[in-house]
Amino acid sequence: MYGLQKLDGTDAATKRLVQAFAKKVEKSKAVLEAQHIGNAMYGLQKLDGTDDTTKRLVQALAVKVEESNEDLDAQAIGNAMYGLQKLDGTDAATKRLVQAFAKKVEKSKAVLEAQHIGNAIYGLQKLDSADAATKRLVEALAEKVANSTAVLNAQEIGNAIYGLQNLDGTDAATKRLVQAFAKKVEKSKAVLEAQHIGNAIYGLQKLDSADAATKRLVEALAEKVANSTAVLNAQEIGNAIYGLQNLDDADDATQYLIKQIMKKTIDSGFINSNEKAKFTNHYSENNIITNDIMIGFLKVVATSANLLSLETTEKVLCISQLLHGMTYFCKDENEAYQGFKYFIQHKDQTRKPIPQTIPFNPRYQNKTWELDLHGYIPITAKFAIRYCLESVIINDKHFDQDNDVATLQIITGQGNHSKRVYSIVHQELMDYLKTNYQQYTISSEHGRIYLTKQIKPF
Repeated sequence: MYGLQKLDGTDAATKRLVQAFAKKVEKSKAVLEAQHIGNAMYGLQKLDGTDDTTKRLVQALAVKVEESNEDLDAQAIGNAMYGLQKLDGTDAATKRLVQAFAKKVEKSKAVLEAQHIGNAIYGLQKLDSADAATKRLVEALAEKVANSTAVLNAQEIGNAIYGLQNLDGTDAATKRLVQAFAKKVEKSKAVLEAQHIGNAIYGLQKLDSADAATKRLVEALAEKVANSTAVLNAQEIGNAIYGLQNLDDADDATQYLIKQIMKKTIDSGFINSNEKAKFTNHYSENNIITNDIMIGFLKVVATSANLLSLETTEKVLCISQLLHGMTYFCKDENEAYQGFKYFIQHKDQTRKPIPQTIPFNPRYQNKTWELDLHGYIPITAKFAIRYCLESVIINDKHFDQDNDVATLQIITGQGNHSKRVYSIVHQELMDYLKTNYQQYTISSEHGRIYLTKQIKPF
């Protein structure tokens, strides 16, 4: 299983191999030792967590971990947890494996080194934060981090905080892990590179902003960002803005972090030179970054020449994250929607249309309205649908006025090729449409959502 680590988990050949091997594991009477457990789980890292063959292998491996009485060393713990990173945390097989492994971590007397800590927390990123098994594993890991005297490097800081992204920030186990890790960040002398900054701030997104441990981690991370000379790219800027979504922007630690993100964004060239003077004074120590200031800042970043020059996929993702950040600073979704319309309808000083910062091109071909939302995140996907229904005119008609077409097709994709597996967009949109657009019949199939007009009786 260690040998599976670099295979393309979405490929049919890999799935066939995994299926064949899962049968072998089920049939085997072997009892795994510590190194076997660590290596086997490490090999799961790139498999397709949503595929039945992966789930079958995970189930078989969970049984093996349950049957083993081996005590795990630090290397086995770090390797095994790193391998969890792409598994479906909501699946019963994953939960069973996590439960079995949590018991092993609790029992182990191993002291984790820096790399083990970074790898282990990174592997938490897709686990079900509401599940008791996840909470048990997080609690056990928090104990290990608290007892370790290891000094973390930049990669380990970035990886570990990124792994926090899906945990329940209000849960006591998460708070304990955050508290233990914040101390590690404070102690570390590491200088963060651009990717570490983007990943780390992204991982803050679900932490409890009111908790002292979160504030301590945010403060320590802001200090790291301030001391870094890294130049950020669009994805790293987008990740950083996205990660702010649940923090308290009135808190001193969050304000400090926001100022550092603003400064890094400007220094990285993602604001036109004629706009710099509006913002360079705002990130001084005594100034407060208000919501209005940040909204204005996000707009000029999203329409900067540097960002608009990027290839489409990278541009779409960054702008989507900036818009998500705008909902955070607006504190009101309707106000944030106006920001979405700004990006779609933006014009230069002569009132000529500027190339769309978000590709938004509903197609009309063979009597079909079609909206492609590949690369969108949930909030901007919702805005795009709203805009399509309220504002888009094709052949001089809004969708509801076009009697030749019954259905708006919305392409979300299934998340198979996304770095972050944005298949979550599909389900969130289904819930959103069923709640807010009950005048239509809503259905879905194979990464498409169909919004169909209901036939009114004569």
